[in-house]
Amino acid sequence: MELTELQQRIITHAHSLIETNGITSFRFSELATIAGCSKSTLYQLFPTKEDLLCWIAISNVNDIIAYAESIADNPNLSWREKILSKVMFDIVRSWYATVPHLCLSFVIANRYVLEHACNDTISHLQKNFAHIQRCNQHLWHGAVIAGDLDCSDEEIIYVNKLLHIFQRGAVSVGMNELMRRAGFHIHCLELLTECDLLLERLNWHDTPARTELILAGLLHDLAISTEQQTMICQDPLRDEQIAPSMGDG
Repeated sequence: MELTELQQRIITHAHSLIETNGITSFRFSELATIAGCSKSTLYQLFPTKEDLLCWIAISNVNDIIAYAESIADNPNLSWREKILSKVMFDIVRSWYATVPHLCLSFVIANRYVLEHACNDTISHLQKNFAHIQRCNQHLWHGAVIAGDLDCSDEEIIYVNKLLHIFQRGAVSVGMNELMRRAGFHIHCLELLTECDLLLERLNWHDTPARTELILAGLLHDLAISTEQQTMICQDPLRDEQIAPSMGDG
């Protein structure tokens, strides 16, 4: 489903309101005013808050899909580098956000949200995730066809699962200010290097991934300013870090 200009505007403003006021505090009446539509129109488009949450997730996943499709045709990256770029896209976006992103991948995993969203919304959400899986398969298939990767399907599936777990964990930390203050801060280049180590489990015939080039490309594509890069490198939360408990001894 292609969103209308009004639907996209509502989703954009809803995302900002939820990030500012929290999921439980934002009101449809306030959202309708900001988005420039009536409350009844808002309810026609998004019958419940749960539907709206799912559509915000769909919009965010669409960004990942668009990026995955764009790098698939990038002649300047190896297939290995394309896979790493796709995995790191959401991680970098989360860690460099000036305002903490709404952790939607976990919100929509909530049973209450899925049970109260309408069937049509859930159907679109499922199609959305199926699309991103096809994009992922295309990148792996490209590496095999090009002769860069020589592994069984089982090996690729296993490493792909590890990459997904790594990605979701890194995204959750990037979105969680409390964890960052508790000392879980790490530079994205180090995350990228660790991600590449997971790929080392497979039999690659190409040259090593150029991690600094990948990160520079992601920062450029995500329009991360020099100021944002400086802030994250300096780690503004470090002075407020909560020292980990080492016991009484």
